[in-house]
Amino acid sequence: MINTMVGRIKVYKILGSDRHLMEFAKVIEESVLTVSKAVKGMRVKNGSKMVLAACVEINRLENVGDAMRDAVIMELFESKNAIEIIKWKEVYQDAETVLDICEDVANVVETILLKQT
Repeated sequence: MINTMVGRIKVYKILGSDRHLMEFAKVIEESVLTVSKAVKGMRVKNGSKMVLAACVEINRLENVGDAMRDAVIMELFESKNAIEIIKWKEVYQDAETVLDICEDVANVVETILLKQT
C-alpha cells in the first residue's frame, strides 16, 4: 500500500512536502514498528503481554489515522482547486489504508496468540 501511495504521488506529479502527509508518515512508521514488535513478541516465551500491548497500540494508532484523515479531508474541501482535492484525498486515503492493514495484522496476531493459550 505504501508503494501504491508513492506511485500515486508520482502519477499525480505532486511536488514538495505536505505537513499532513508528514504526520501520517510518523504514525505509519510507529504503527509498522509496533507490528514488528508484536510479531517478534510471538517468538518470545511468555511474551503475550507485550504482544497484546502492541496490538492495543496498533489499534489506537489506526484510530488516530482515522481522525487525521477526516480532519485533513475536511480541510481539503475548504480549498477551491477541485483537482488538488481529488489528488490529495486519494493520497491521504491510501495513507490511512496502510494503518488499516497494520490493524488487520494486529488482529491476526492477537487471534493466533489467543488460540495458543
